[in-house]
Amino acid sequence: MSPPDDAWVPVRLRVRHMCVGDVFLSAKTGDLWMVAGLVDRTDRPARDVTVQRGGHSYTGEQDLDDLLQVLVPVVERDALRLTRDELGARLVDRRTRPL
Repeated sequence: MSPPDDAWVPVRLRVRHMCVGDVFLSAKTGDLWMVAGLVDRTDRPARDVTVQRGGHSYTGEQDLDDLLQVLVPVVERDALRLTRDELGARLVDRRTRPL
């Protein structure tokens, strides 16, 4: 059994790798938003991303290669030992590995 996550590390993650439930930092205000929905566009390489914060919801189109600061929960040991790039690579690997 693994220990509980005790740290949140901001990792730059491309929109194409985001999942519903991800929490990210707004580039404009630094506010925390949660991804509530993702719909891939069929007419261009983009996604309609629905985000929520409190009682507010917003949907907008994001290019698949846009980078956002996603907060990744990790144990403190890994937060201190691993670089953000390594944490991001592990997250993407977990999400793209076949079941």
